[in-house]
Amino acid sequence: MTNRYDEKERRIHCAFSEKCGGCDYAGMKYDNELAVKQKYIEELFGEYVKVDDIVGMYRPIHYRNKVHAVVGLDDSRNVIAGTYEENSHRIVDTSDCMIEDSQCTDIIKDIKELIASFKYQPYDEDPTHSFKKRIFDKGDYACYCYSRSRISIKEQFS
Repeated sequence: MTNRYDEKERRIHCAFSEKCGGCDYAGMKYDNELAVKQKYIEELFGEYVKVDDIVGMYRPIHYRNKVHAVVGLDDSRNVIAGTYEENSHRIVDTSDCMIEDSQCTDIIKDIKELIASFKYQPYDEDPTHSFKKRIFDKGDYACYCYSRSRISIKEQFS
């Protein structure tokens, strides 16, 4: 399956939606998504304030202009970037996300290629090293962040 937006149904068809923890409404018709969100907001705030109707987008794709991608390696040791699979620490390589701004997607692709070309090790899941590497992408700029705890996880909770 390839990622695509169905103009007639106003629905995103996403190859990553079953694993990705990035969007809860993938595969749902956009009008239904808005109705679910409207009901949620009314239940949450309706007894306190008047809740106006949610105004949807004309074309609800590539709108997320702030992207936070986790960087790691796949089983073949290729650089991947994306989101964590829901309720896990497994990275889903969301190389063509339908809700991320396409410029952000291009920047993340370029950063992945640079990491691979420099033979940089992007991620270490070993809890004694506690490496964490992420891409923060705002469309106009991006930064690749790296942090490492000097104290092992075991020492922190002993």
